[in-house]
Formats: sequence, structure tokens, C-alpha cells
Amino acid sequence: LNKLKTKRSQTLKDAVGDEPGVIIQDFFGGNDQARLNIRGSGIQSNPQSRGVAILQDGIPVNLADGSYIIGVTEAQAAHLVEVFKGSNGLEYGSATLGGALNFVTKNGYYASPLNVKLEGGSFNYFNGSVSSGFNKGKNDVFLSGSYNRSNGFRTYNSSERYNITANMGRRFTDKFESRLYLNYTDLRFDIPGPLTIAQLLDDPGQINGAPTPRNIGPNVVRDKPNRKSKIFRAGNKNAWKINANAMLEATIYYQYADDVFTFPITNGVRNNPSNDIGAGVTYSHHTATNKFTAGAKIADGVINETYYINQGGKATELFAKNRLQASNQVIYVNDVYSISSKLEAVVTIQTSWDSRKVIERKNDPSVRPVFNFMNNTTTMAPSSAVNGSFHFFGFNPKAGLIYSPSKNVQAYANFGRSYEPPTFIELINLSGGTPNSSTAAIAVADLKAQTASTVEIGTRGELKDLLQWNVSLYNSRLKREILTLTEISGISGQTINSSSPTIHRGIEAAVTFTAFKHIFGEKDKLNLKGVYTYSNFYFTQGSLKDHKVAGIPKHYLIAELEYHHPAGPFVNFNIESLPEKTPMDHNNDLFQPAYTLLNARIGYQKTRWSIFVDGRNLAGKKYAASYLVRDRAAVPPMPGATAESATNLIPGMGRNFVAGVTFTL
Repeated sequence: LNKLKTKRSQTLKDAVGDEPGVIIQDFFGGNDQARLNIRGSGIQSNPQSRGVAILQDGIPVNLADGSYIIGVTEAQAAHLVEVFKGSNGLEYGSATLGGALNFVTKNGYYASPLNVKLEGGSFNYFNGSVSSGFNKGKNDVFLSGSYNRSNGFRTYNSSERYNITANMGRRFTDKFESRLYLNYTDLRFDIPGPLTIAQLLDDPGQINGAPTPRNIGPNVVRDKPNRKSKIFRAGNKNAWKINANAMLEATIYYQYADDVFTFPITNGVRNNPSNDIGAGVTYSHHTATNKFTAGAKIADGVINETYYINQGGKATELFAKNRLQASNQVIYVNDVYSISSKLEAVVTIQTSWDSRKVIERKNDPSVRPVFNFMNNTTTMAPSSAVNGSFHFFGFNPKAGLIYSPSKNVQAYANFGRSYEPPTFIELINLSGGTPNSSTAAIAVADLKAQTASTVEIGTRGELKDLLQWNVSLYNSRLKREILTLTEISGISGQTINSSSPTIHRGIEAAVTFTAFKHIFGEKDKLNLKGVYTYSNFYFTQGSLKDHKVAGIPKHYLIAELEYHHPAGPFVNFNIESLPEKTPMDHNNDLFQPAYTLLNARIGYQKTRWSIFVDGRNLAGKKYAASYLVRDRAAVPPMPGATAESATNLIPGMGRNFVAGVTFTL
């Protein structure tokens, strides 16, 4: 992640947004609930909370039910980020279609004694980070701290984030090492809400107040939606080298999250303090012709969930109180056998047992309060206890071949299965609310796990210093795909299993070509880079047959031209483009407009100093970075309203600039 020295480093998109097959759609422009899309898994969840296994040093960031808070990740403290797409993440405990992201923290052996980075720019943006790594004798320590804030480009769009990371290790002997990982994140951000297409084109910085026939959605001015999350994580990893060929690793971790999500009045205030514990063990045995790995992972978590009525951004009367218990057990075996010096066979088998349990804890669940803002009254609505118990099982095999005609060129083909059980966010549904009244009912949905069978082929490699490439093609057939559908006011919705099988078919390609060398001096160069992700996702049966699954752009393109001189100066021009409109509903009635953003960076980088100016959306394009997903467009029940009256679109950031400086000792 050395590239973060010469560019803005606020969000996950800054770190991995230019990886092929990884599409990150900004929601509000900061460390908020951006949508992370790898092969379509979890892209429709609102807020983004599932679909990819996120790990730090191989230790899960996801809660035991599979959900996560995406703002926890801190790329500035990472040495690198490993991306495992689809079934390639099975070994890492992934029970998702999307695969896994593993943030590998720097340690005291290869981190610099001092690294300081300062950034500032548009919309009162500031980011500062400092880290230090050192080792002495058998011990090493890496410490990192960061802080960023921004007022945002929209009204009611501020965000703030603190992060502290520590990685401490001791090599007791040549055969035994132990490491302790600590991480604390304090995150908060405002939620300015969606707009209509007319509002976006008029003023993308505005927010909505009381609904009118032209804009029907959440009343952000009145309800003050926001999210505040504090997460503490501690993990211990021990590695024992049994002999020259065998290794045993054992991991244990604990995670606490205090997550308070203030929704508009329709959903109220959700308070989710959680405790998770987990452990894992891995045995590996490597020889010249065979690499064998086997392991097991367990995780258990409890969420003490409460819902309150939201009155003016404040939690008032208790609506629901539940105890949510989740567990996950994974066993996996992976073997890579060298058939010849150029051909390897790969076989992986993963089994996963997952359970979810919802236990009602409200003193009197037979009635629940419902607040009506129009007459400022609270009534008691009849209800019933919310209880449910679910058990899921996944058997996920993978088989493939890897052909390496030379040291730097590789081709591969594989078949794999994956499965993804629902999280509590999908299982618990609120309903009955409107933009002017609180939710009236709560229920547990009877959801099944989604499964996928995927065929993948690809190639990666490099040709001298001229050409590097990474290209893969995949075809996944999903059964019971989990779809989250937003209701008409754009606040809450229903989660279902698709009655129709769906196809996720795509291309993930990245190519870097050194077009010219020695242009103005010895060893300077001009690089061309292209990243292209093609996603053709569609229903195969029923009334939606051949309709596109909403939420994923069909074409996503990043193109980059960069000149770098060995003396330090560099210039970078790049574009980010969705060249074709994208359906926002499964019936394909409404669309996210196509857009192309022009960006540029200029700076200077040498061994100790890096200085840059990063400009984005230089043309000041008014565009929708993301949107709410529905099953079909509907006319809101208000005189004079049309299907375009529902607020669907999340505006992208306007023209903005950031300047930064990094010093590395």
C-alpha cells in the first residue's frame, strides 16, 4: 500500500478501489457505509453489511452472524491488502459469494521507525496519521494512530474517525513466535439521505425536509439520521514450526462493538452492543511437490439489540428489545499438488455450520408504541413476541488447475461452490412506518442461505518491465439469492430469497503497460493502466426473467496515465467511468445515469518525502455515486407524485482537492 503515500487515504475505496472486480460505491463521501461489491454479493444490503469476509491479519472483522461495519478497516496501518474473490476465500473462513479481504498489518521488522502523513482539502477535510515500527532482540512492535474528519460536500454530511492499531510480537525461539494485535476505532457520520434525479441535477448538496409530491423520502432535517460506532478488537496468533516442512498456527480473538444507528423515524434508533469471541487452528505441511493445509475456525457472538422511537434525532420510547445469538464453525482442507514442474492441481473442501437465534426480551411484547409526528401522539399497537431459531449448513468444494509456462506467467481454471447465510440485519424486518410515523411491526423473516456454483478461468503475469496483467472470467449460478428491497420512502424494506435462480457473469481485468521509457531522462517512464469490470447479473425464471439484478453497474472502467521521473516528480491523469446507465430496480424501470469523472494527481516522491495534490471530479460532474435498490418502481401515494418522486439517488462528491505530505524516516 505504498501508493497511499501519494494519494488521498481516507476510505477503503482509496486503498483497493482500483483492483479488478472490486467496485466500491461511495454513499456520503467519507468513512461511512460505502457499498463493497465483489461479484455482486451483498451489494444490495442497506446499509452495506454483508457479502465479503473482512479480516485483519487473518482474524475476522465480521461479527459471528457475518455482518460488519465497513468503516472499521484502516488501510493506512496495513502493509498490504489481500483480495480473495469468490471461492478463493474458502480457506479464510469465507461463507460468502464475494470472497475475502485480508488487511495485513505492518510489523516492527519492516515498518519504518517513523511515518507521518498529513492531508487537508475541500469541505474542511483533514487526515493525519503517525506510525512507528521497531525491533530489539526477540521483540518487535508496530504502533499506528490516525484521525480524519470532514464537513462533507452536502448539508448535514460531517464525519469523524479515530483509529489506533498495535501489532506486537516475540520470537521466543527459532521455531515459536507469538503476536498480539490490538485495534480501536471510534467512528461517527451523518446521513444526508437520498435525492430525486431533479434534486440531484439542481443541487446535489441539498437534503430533504418534509416530503412533497416532488420528493418523497426521509425527513433528514427533522430526524437527524446518523451512525456512531466504537469497536475494540484484540487477537493473539501463535506460530509453531514443527519441522522444516510443517507449521501449526493457533488464533484467538475478542471483539466488542457499540453501534448506535439513528435511522429516520420510520425505523427509529437501533442500539446494537455486541460481544464476539473466536478461535482458529491451522496445520500446514509443504514439500517440493505438495502443499497441504487443514484448519478449523469457530466464532460465537451476542448482540443485545434495542429499538427506540426517533423523535428529532433522540431515542425515546422502547419499541423492541431482543437478544441475538450467532455461531459459526468452519472446517477446511486445501491441497496443492504439483503434477509437473508447470502444472498444479488444487482441491479445497470447506464445511460451514451457522446458527442464528432471536430471543424476545421486551417486558410486554403484546403491544408496542407507535409515534405519529403529524399529531405528535403515541399509541400502542398490538404485537407479538419476536423469536426465531435458524440453522444453516454449507458444503463448499473447489477444484482447479494452475498452469505456469514460465516463472512470471500463470493461467488457471477452477470450479467452486459457496454459500452465504443471512445476517440478523436481513432476518429482522421492521414495517408499517411512514416518513411521518414510526415503525408499527417487527418480525423475523424465514430466510434460507443463498448458494452459488462458479466456474472461473483466468491468467496473470508480467512480461519483463513492459506489461503486467490480471484477467479472470467467471460464471456463477445462484439459488435463493438474498435480495434486500427498499420500500417507497427509501428508509426501510423487506429482505427475501429470490424465487428465480440468478446468474452472475463477469470479467475482471487489469492491464498495465509501460508505453515509453527514457523520455526526458534516464529511467523515467510513462505507464498506461486500465481496469475493467464487467458484471452481467440477471434473473433466469419467472416474471423477472432476463431482467437485470439491480445494484451493480454492467460496465465499470478505470483508466490511468502516469509519468514518473526517477528524481521524484510524477503526474497522474485518470478517469472513473460508468459508461452505461444501471437499473435501480429489478423490473428495470428506473436507472442510475451514466457518468465519467476526470481526476488528476501531481507530486514528488523520494525515499523519505512524498508530496502530492489530488484533484477529483475536476469537471464538476453532477452524478449519482449510488442509489437505493427496489423490486420495481412505484408511484408514491401522494397527489401529483410520479415514480421519479421517490428519493433514490445518493449524490457523488463535487469537484474537490486534497494536498498531502508524508515523511518516512
